[in-house]
Amino acid sequence: MVELKEKINLRGKVTVRVYDVKSMDLLLSLTVENLVVNVGLQEALDLLFGLGGTAFGYVAVGSDNTAPAAGDTALGSEIARSDFDECSRSGQVVTADTWFGASEGNGTWRESGLFNAASAGKMLSRALFDPVITKDATKVVQIEWQITGSSS
Repeated sequence: MVELKEKINLRGKVTVRVYDVKSMDLLLSLTVENLVVNVGLQEALDLLFGLGGTAFGYVAVGSDNTAPAAGDTALGSEIARSDFDECSRSGQVVTADTWFGASEGNGTWRESGLFNAASAGKMLSRALFDPVITKDATKVVQIEWQITGSSS
């Protein structure tokens, strides 16, 4: 029997940029690591091997500050969800950008996740924001997720 020692890893980071809605001045920029969760890995494997599945194309934000765990299947307290405005791949890195306009998702943001449906669906990964983001009608927010695949 052949023993395989190579691993395939998915890891990500999330960059959040908060802008003033009128001037588009950058008010805050932060980058945090995320956790790729079990249900997301399972969906990615299904997609990879043609076993079904739905591609990930949505970013959600929420107000819960519970630490991400591998068994998570949803955000703790979702506020809003939006589809990707742009998604591209360069080498082993996929970058997805989503914008939340002045009237979208207003509230206290503590968490974010990547999903494969406009509501419910399967979550690929989850991250917590530190510091907390207070989103209101005076701000627009860009969320940039980068997922990197690597072998080791």
